[in-house]
Amino acid sequence: LGPILGASDVKVGVVSTLRDVQDQLMQWLEWFRLIGFAHMFLYFDDPEHDEAAIEEARATYSSDFVSFCLYTGLVNAACCHKAQLHVSSLSLRHGEQLREEWQHLRSWPKFSKYTDDRMCRQLLNIAHALKRAACETENEAVDWVIHLDHDELFLPP
Repeated sequence: LGPILGASDVKVGVVSTLRDVQDQLMQWLEWFRLIGFAHMFLYFDDPEHDEAAIEEARATYSSDFVSFCLYTGLVNAACCHKAQLHVSSLSLRHGEQLREEWQHLRSWPKFSKYTDDRMCRQLLNIAHALKRAACETENEAVDWVIHLDHDELFLPP
């Protein structure tokens, strides 16, 4: 499924750093699709733990609507090499690629020593998503980005 965009020319995306979302991810994604968000930038802190949820979301939603980044710095990176996780690099980034891209962010010098801290990774992921939203592929290009956790919703007026 792709995004359901309204008549507005303004495209809005969500960025979120996620962990332990297996019971909520699909409902959360569908909410934002139904209210007209253009793109979801999802960064998984523990992709092995959330593998089933990631696979269900990938099977349901197009890369026009959802991008996946799998941070593997603190967990077993083997899950990133399983056959079912092989997709286009435009819709899925793995730990090493994400770390490399973090190094090109203006905020990297400030946070590079603290990537083992969840809030630091959230800040880097937000900066990374903003950069992608401004200059990536058409499906990731959005005008506004909001950061939300997987247990938070946004209700437009």
